[in-house]
Amino acid sequence: MALALYGTEFLVSTDPITGTRPEFADAAASLANGGFVLTYHNNYPSYSYFARVYDGFGDSIAGPTGTEGINGFSAYLDGGIAELSNARLVEAFSKAGEPGDTADVGVAILLPDLTGTPAVVTPGPEAPTTQTGLQDHPGVAASQLGGYMVVWGDDAVSYGPSGENVIAQVFDNDGVAVAPAFVVSEAAFSADDQHTPDVASLAGGGYVVTWQDDSGIDGDGSGIRARVFSSSGTAVTGEKAVNQDATGNQTEQEVAALADGGFVVVWEDGGQIEARVFNESGIAVTGDVPVAQYAGGSKYLPEVTGLLDGGFLVTWTTNGGPADGGDGESLTVKARTFSASGIATSDEIIVNTVTAGGQCHSMAATLADGRVVISWTDESNILGTNHETRAQLLDPRLAGVTVTGTAGADKYVGSAFADVLKGEGGDDALRGGAGDDTLDGGSGADSMEGGTGNDTYVVDNAGDTVIEQAGEGTDTVKASIAYTLGANVENLTLMEPAAIAASGNVDATGNSLANTLTGNSGNNILDGKAGADTMRGKAGNDTYMVDNAGDTVIEQAGEGTDTVKASISYGLGDNLEKLVLTGTASINGTGNALANTLVGDAADNRLEGRRGDDILAGGPGKDKLLGKGGKDVFVFADGLGKANADKIKGFKQGKDTIFLDEKVFSAVGGKLGHKEYVEGKKAHDANDHIIRDGKKLYYDPDGKGGAKQLLFARVDKKADLDHHDFDVGDFVI
Repeated sequence: MALALYGTEFLVSTDPITGTRPEFADAAASLANGGFVLTYHNNYPSYSYFARVYDGFGDSIAGPTGTEGINGFSAYLDGGIAELSNARLVEAFSKAGEPGDTADVGVAILLPDLTGTPAVVTPGPEAPTTQTGLQDHPGVAASQLGGYMVVWGDDAVSYGPSGENVIAQVFDNDGVAVAPAFVVSEAAFSADDQHTPDVASLAGGGYVVTWQDDSGIDGDGSGIRARVFSSSGTAVTGEKAVNQDATGNQTEQEVAALADGGFVVVWEDGGQIEARVFNESGIAVTGDVPVAQYAGGSKYLPEVTGLLDGGFLVTWTTNGGPADGGDGESLTVKARTFSASGIATSDEIIVNTVTAGGQCHSMAATLADGRVVISWTDESNILGTNHETRAQLLDPRLAGVTVTGTAGADKYVGSAFADVLKGEGGDDALRGGAGDDTLDGGSGADSMEGGTGNDTYVVDNAGDTVIEQAGEGTDTVKASIAYTLGANVENLTLMEPAAIAASGNVDATGNSLANTLTGNSGNNILDGKAGADTMRGKAGNDTYMVDNAGDTVIEQAGEGTDTVKASISYGLGDNLEKLVLTGTASINGTGNALANTLVGDAADNRLEGRRGDDILAGGPGKDKLLGKGGKDVFVFADGLGKANADKIKGFKQGKDTIFLDEKVFSAVGGKLGHKEYVEGKKAHDANDHIIRDGKKLYYDPDGKGGAKQLLFARVDKKADLDHHDFDVGDFVI
């Protein structure tokens, strides 16, 4: 049962006005791109509200804005923040009231980077100048279907004869009201009956609102109530009692949506924290669940967030000592995880690292990759401001996660298990962590770092970067473009043409490791570079670069006409058709049972064709050509002379052929005529171009012996030859 801190505690709050005012934690929300936003406020000399945006790696990328409030307007505490379906942020807060008011509720719609002038709306059916009384404790939740709901406590007479009521209103993404504000509760009104609401957006797009009811409707003091609404604000259920045990007072409730469409509510009850799980219809699926592992000390101010695995995490403040799970100072921030059925899946842990003074009033949000961020108010006075806001990332994940990104730039971090991280559009950054992860940045120039484990990377952009360290498993790149493996990556597989915008003829290049390169059904060039590599081309006419005796080439029957280019002595394996020796070393090439083409390099080579109908071209150098079985062709297509005269072994008249390239043997046209082939010491007339003198074959350019005849081949002394054994044409490998 592991719940662990991820990274180190960090300071959130800075005062952009004076740098000396105390800062108090207010809200936390996750962003679809993997990041999160944290808010805080100060109260000296006037209330101001600030937001700071972080990316998925925990780096601050926007805010605070540098002016009082959010982009310039002053705000009281008690706020919520959420990301809209269009990636903008919506912020709800209490603010200074109009003349005759105590306080009003305001909403700001912000750009993701907190820039620009926010669109500001004031919920409620009355204009801000006429809305009287107190509007406070706002909350906000954004629907995945678009739009958002704002809830608040309100004692305006327009909502009832007296007392405070819980009010809600639904807006579209632009802040335009979908319908008038409405009373959430079904209960009759009385003084301070319903207040301090919270709201969460459910997986189906609707909302659940919870609040504290002081009317004694549950039979004894204060209780917690809930009601479910559609995305447009229509009631789906009646008002529900949340707490099963009604003894005493149940207060300080918070609600979070769960992955299965239901929700979980937490609250404070007699110095302890309780939780209860409900389905999407508001029907309880558990009883009251005690949250804290340690019974001693008092627990305050719970906060809850749903987890990707369907469970939830609860954070709270305790004044318990070390024996009761505290950090030894006055107040400690704690956290614990639970399954969707209310079973604890971790021990409770201390969240704060700084322990001096007190740490309290924690907020929580689950990131898109399943980690959790918790922020809180820190009373250590390290900065001399009495209070700061600090935060810590946690990892509650008990299994691998699958995360699909946005059209923009995302940053996600995997778990200790096998994860699938997909960036989609934008220039994404993905970190797999431990486990056998699959990282797919999608379109865009993406950065992918697998970490430990046998990781798989999907590469589709020349700007994609794969990062691996030595000893971090056996990793594979699946590429839909020509790709060269970077350091510490072992395997490369080319994607099939269906996944490729172009023809599918892309190449795979290895590194200094022992790589495995796999082609697709196109015509691929596979080059393992240094190391004992394994290369498989699949269908298509593939080319393999072999430079290590440990290199292995794998082809199946019927998978195209394939070529090995080898800088070492090499024998063709099964289902390979061509072998081209490269470089300047005297090395050998051997065929197989197929009809092979064997081509030498610039040095003296031995080429052996085996059983098929083979083509043997020695190239430059004094080469030895052995056709063996089959109808073999011996090619002469390079410069002529003693230093370049190849030796033909085992020539069989009537089966084998000596092929003369027309560019080299330019005096011979087409088939060699019977008058163009003679046996003897030299040419006798203008038609004598090919002369056999014992074992030696010469080419006479002018056919008369006037020009020097050029040695180009040697044959066995007993080999039978005539003009029918020669062919002339253009040699193409």
